[in-house]
Amino acid sequence: MASKIIGIAVLTAPQLANSDPSKESRLMYFDANFWIADSIQLLACVRYYNDMNHCFKQATTCVIEATIARMNMDPKFEGMELSEDERKEYQLVGQVNWLIPVNGTDPRSPPFIYVASIVKNAAKELATFSVEGSQWMHAFQHDQALAKLPVRVVILKNL
Repeated sequence: MASKIIGIAVLTAPQLANSDPSKESRLMYFDANFWIADSIQLLACVRYYNDMNHCFKQATTCVIEATIARMNMDPKFEGMELSEDERKEYQLVGQVNWLIPVNGTDPRSPPFIYVASIVKNAAKELATFSVEGSQWMHAFQHDQALAKLPVRVVILKNL
């Protein structure tokens, strides 16, 4: 089972992870902002290994693919600490698998969210069901039971 997000994101607040200050790190964390609809955004704290040495400015528009889980109060970030108040700002935590900088692109396109799981709570008359994707996440390596993304799906009848 898996949960991923693929789409255009604006990456802000880049931070190098410094678990060992004597070594140069390519491990980075970002705030990834996804536009879902007018005035609805998702904010994710994402981890990225910058193997291509991209130069990130304060705000960089990228197409990304990341594994994701719901943010909770117990993630462990290598080389970075978040206060409880900071963790409350995020809806998701993720690991970027790949990204392509595309500055100049309008970021207001909804992402594709992929959740593979067993359907629960199906209500045919309401055209709804729930799924809960599980995904191995570095931030939850201490307790993988926390790396879940619960989703309630509503099927619109006017399509």
